[in-house]
Amino acid sequence: PDDPALFMARAGELSRERRHVPALADADRAIELSPEDPELYAGRADLRERSGDEVGALADHRVACQLGRERSCERAGVDPSR
Repeated sequence: PDDPALFMARAGELSRERRHVPALADADRAIELSPEDPELYAGRADLRERSGDEVGALADHRVACQLGRERSCERAGVDPSR
């Protein structure tokens, strides 16, 4: 089924197995299904950090921040009031 939560759950499992490419593909699919959900961007940011992609993680935290997730604003070094 096209359920973003299921894709993110599987992405987490794949990442724990150090299978970063398929994990990120699942996170990408989750975001395609629900592009306005800041938690999905934050989740993908965590996956990107685990895979060593700090630039991509920062970009995802910035999007999550723009969508209203304050913790991501902190992680991205952005003032959430802006």
